[in-house]
Amino acid sequence: MPPLYHLDPYELCVYKPKGLYCTVEIDLVSDGSTDEGNELMKMIREYSARTETHYNHTRLHHGICVTDICQKYLAQNTTEDLKVVLEGCLNSSFWEKYKLKTRINEDLVCNNKDQTFELEPGDIGVAVIVICLIILNISGIIYDCFAFKKKDHEGNFVLIL
Repeated sequence: MPPLYHLDPYELCVYKPKGLYCTVEIDLVSDGSTDEGNELMKMIREYSARTETHYNHTRLHHGICVTDICQKYLAQNTTEDLKVVLEGCLNSSFWEKYKLKTRINEDLVCNNKDQTFELEPGDIGVAVIVICLIILNISGIIYDCFAFKKKDHEGNFVLIL
């Protein structure tokens, strides 16, 4: 049975020149022309049918270093549609190992070294709230340290709440 999760080394992939790492959800499908693939697919479906005790092994989660694993498919595909490249690459590897075919289920999430993230207004809002909480915490500590120097004083009632 194919592993439910597989992750290639992320850092080794992304820091290579033109390194591209994609995470993808894959649905396993059988090829109708072979009995061997149908038997394995039947066993996987029967195993996954007991949802209260088993994971769904027909849906796999993979992290793939596209530049390493799918190198020959990148060279063949001139349009560089990543979904087509990954489906071809995964189909050949799963066919060699399990006589099963794959179908990419969701949109691809891909990262490379040159990818930048833009700050959105929500990010700035959260940062302002966190900074305000830190400033209030520090000012409360300073107030407590300098306002009450007696050792027998247990603290300000308002600050204890």
